[in-house]
Amino acid sequence: YIGLIYEKLEDLNKTIFFFRKSFLCNPNNGNAFIQLFYRYLKNNADTKDRIINETLLKNNPACEFEIIEDSSEKNLIKVLPNFDACTLRVSRLNEKILSNCKNLKVISRHGVGYDNVDIKFLKEKKISLLVTATANAVAVAEHVIAMFLSLSKSVSTYDKEVRNGDFKKNANKIKTLELFNKNILIAGFGRIGKKLITICLAFDTKVYVYDPYVEDKIIKDFGGIKVKSISEGLKIADYVSLHMPLTNETKDLINYSCVLFAEQDLDFDIKTVQQDLFNFFSERLKFYMKEKKVRSDIIECSINSYSADQIYKIYNKAFILNKLIDKNIGQDVIFSYKRASNILSNEISKNKIELENSTDPGLFKNDFEKKLYKKIQEIRKYFTSLGSREDCKKTLEILADAKTDVSNFFDNVRVNDEDEAVKKNRLELMQLLCKTFNNYLNFSDIESA
Repeated sequence: YIGLIYEKLEDLNKTIFFFRKSFLCNPNNGNAFIQLFYRYLKNNADTKDRIINETLLKNNPACEFEIIEDSSEKNLIKVLPNFDACTLRVSRLNEKILSNCKNLKVISRHGVGYDNVDIKFLKEKKISLLVTATANAVAVAEHVIAMFLSLSKSVSTYDKEVRNGDFKKNANKIKTLELFNKNILIAGFGRIGKKLITICLAFDTKVYVYDPYVEDKIIKDFGGIKVKSISEGLKIADYVSLHMPLTNETKDLINYSCVLFAEQDLDFDIKTVQQDLFNFFSERLKFYMKEKKVRSDIIECSINSYSADQIYKIYNKAFILNKLIDKNIGQDVIFSYKRASNILSNEISKNKIELENSTDPGLFKNDFEKKLYKKIQEIRKYFTSLGSREDCKKTLEILADAKTDVSNFFDNVRVNDEDEAVKKNRLELMQLLCKTFNNYLNFSDIESA
């Protein structure tokens, strides 16, 4: 099987194309079908191409296909396991979906981004990922120019005044600019950046380029001027266009406060500024949570578990834990965590054992160890599947559910085994339990429920 996921732009409904490979029993047809597949990827750009490719597939004896309208997570989990490959535009393929697709060998993105696919899972399972590298470079470059012109000519403002019948009254209040002779900064000089510079130069603009991985000569050959840093480019730019992937290197590439200070020739340490801001927001958040009657140990625990840019997460986790801490759910969570962490810290400090963050199931001697390990893995899998909005109550319920396996382990297993390898492995298991629980908050600072 091969499945193609395609988004209909005209109504934003998600359409899924699934094609049955009739040549599964006849390897001689394989190359022909692969050629057909790549012809689809190459040509499938809009609705017109969609119609062309449907005809192409209908007329090809190597395959049959059906169209499935429902691309919900539930439906994908049900139907996608039948296929060997798929293409998609903006639908999301997360680990929950992909883990069910045992036959999947290749995914092709219609575009160059791949943040809607679980890259880590693909690497682990050795599933290939393709992108249509040149599919949208021209479209994006033209869109940038459209935005430049819209801003310069106040298109949306003029449109509003005309529609409201106030154009004559307010026309002289609307400011407009010309692109002519303006400085444009292109950050990221790949396919899109190279296409964009040719259009910008046609407007008689001066184009500066920031890309540390592209040689000066290449940028000069395209008619651009290379700048050594993003801040250098921002100081002279009238318009800025970013074309680069989001990585640790590019995240927060433009920091307005840094540029502002630099323009005023003020010397400062950005790390010191960030720490001062963190301290300020932390103190304000602590005060707010105290007003909401959140326990002080929970406040400190939540603040210390996350960075200052995750204020909502800090407050939400602390508030829900505070609400449930005296109920069975909260008591079971703290019981499980403290029972493991107390023995763990005592053994490590007393015997000076160095753990390696590696639990070996092969050293388990009984079912109680195996069941606890299995429960921990289930919880870890839950945490990896979480989106940006976590149901904190559900998370605590899942953690609380581990109490039975934790109690059975400690009631029936002797941690201080005579075999040093077994003993160390059991301590590794307890450390794994604590670290798994810490995905919610670092419970080590929480007093007993």
